[in-house]
Amino acid sequence: MLERVRPPSFDEQCMTEWSEWVLDHGLPELPAAVAMGESVPVARWAGPRAGAVLHLQWGWSDDHTNDELCEQVEVFDRVAGGWDVYNSNAGSNWTPDPPLQRPQLAPRHVIIGGGFVATEPHRSCVAVSGLAGIAAHTVEVIDTDGVTRRGIESPLGVFIVAFPGHTTARVRVLDAHNVVLAEHTWQPAT
Repeated sequence: MLERVRPPSFDEQCMTEWSEWVLDHGLPELPAAVAMGESVPVARWAGPRAGAVLHLQWGWSDDHTNDELCEQVEVFDRVAGGWDVYNSNAGSNWTPDPPLQRPQLAPRHVIIGGGFVATEPHRSCVAVSGLAGIAAHTVEVIDTDGVTRRGIESPLGVFIVAFPGHTTARVRVLDAHNVVLAEHTWQPAT
């Protein structure tokens, strides 16, 4: 009998441990709120060579005058038996309000955000996140590995993809009938 793997609680794991768990097991159910000190994974991509997880967490100052909910992205290379995290991550403020409810977008509206490039000696990875209306069903990456397609898992409509930084990659978001709702092509940095 296959044992269901229980996710860790949001506050007992650091972000990288959460990301590795999410890459292997999927997104956990969202909590009612994001508390200070918690890291809540809300989107993931587990591709053939690269992975990424988008988390929500609080950024705060000592006097709490500039507290804001932020998104943080971690990227990984797939390695034998797991994932190898890059030494950098990226983030920005999280503007949807309320933060753990799907933003009101037209059903077929898709926003493909900018790319984050993590670069280390002998390797690089690009992560691209976005937000999609309820008609969006899948997101795909077309690169040197071929076509990798994943369902949009996040109840918030947020998605993320990752691919090796040295390759040209096309990101496409499709509806349930495989009609392209949005696409963008990334060229490797020179």
